Amino acid sequence: MGRRAELDAKQARVADLLTEVGADGLLVLDPANIAWIAGAPLCDDVPDPADWPALYLTPTGRWLVSASIDTQRLFDQYLDGLGFQLKEWPWDWGRERLLTDLQANRRIASDRVLPDCVPLGPTLRRVRCALTAAEQARLRALGAAVAHAVEATCRNLEPGQTEEEVAGQLAHRLVHHAIRPVALTAAADGRAARHPRPGVTGAVVRSSCLVAATATRAGLHVTAARTVTFGPPTDASRSDFDAACRIVAAVAAAGVPGTAARAVLAAGEKVAHLGGHDDAWRASPPGHVTGWLPVERPLPPGTPLVLEAGWAVTWRAGIGAAVVADTYHVAAPPEAVTPIEAGLWPVKRVKVQGLTVDVPDVLERSPR
Repeated sequence: MGRRAELDAKQARVADLLTEVGADGLLVLDPANIAWIAGAPLCDDVPDPADWPALYLTPTGRWLVSASIDTQRLFDQYLDGLGFQLKEWPWDWGRERLLTDLQANRRIASDRVLPDCVPLGPTLRRVRCALTAAEQARLRALGAAVAHAVEATCRNLEPGQTEEEVAGQLAHRLVHHAIRPVALTAAADGRAARHPRPGVTGAVVRSSCLVAATATRAGLHVTAARTVTFGPPTDASRSDFDAACRIVAAVAAAGVPGTAARAVLAAGEKVAHLGGHDDAWRASPPGHVTGWLPVERPLPPGTPLVLEAGWAVTWRAGIGAAVVADTYHVAAPPEAVTPIEAGLWPVKRVKVQGLTVDVPDVLERSPR
């Protein structure tokens, strides 16, 4: 399916929603919804949220609502040939004046809570979480590129480099493939045990490094984490990493369409408990639904969500300094969209209820 056909299909869904709520048109202001409809991150590279472009859709028409200084770039880069008309404001007007004119004498729905508008934000979030076949293909391509960038960074980093240097190399690899970093991690020598969300500091890498990225392209997001050691890991860190692998394999295997998220979390919690890691299980989130936002929906204990086919979910486990995280399609069997590069990265194969789940192992490199 080409991009214009994708847009037409999404507009048809919007038309059905407008009929249900009795509205004439839909004003789309949320950058994630804009990216979902357009298949492109139109708000990127516009530094002031007050200048972000918007979309306006009726059952039969679609418009880009844009500042004059951005219009040509947005059409050249993303929207040519996709059937968009234009509603443009001069840069010195500001967006609000045009939006006010757009709403005059119309019953408008919006994904933001606005006066006299029908709120459709939660509905659109539910709809966009189920990725189409074309979006899933783009997510696979993004996931493979992000996993490669993280693994290549691990294969090439050297003791004595700072976490900031490692993160810079990772960011370069991502941007080189038109991928935008959202959150980067470089945690040297077990720092993740102290900081469950480590980020990046000026610490020097001596014996090991956790490298991770959440990144986006064309509006979609994935997350991948890998660990490299110089010399064999200690017995304690080896044990922690194995436990983290078993937990991620358990939730990934359980996370099939139609399964209640709390049942998936219970599967992971059971594995953590059997390994004596109850405190670690409670210390950080085990996963979240991802897609058009880095975190579309969190998965806290007791969540009422039921996993649906086409969703993308990032599963994560942290035991001490050991962190395992990848993004998966909700499918039967589960499909990692941030896959291990065959022959270039070690694999730990975990058997869960007759299913074998491949999880990235620790990369051991020779000490210098």
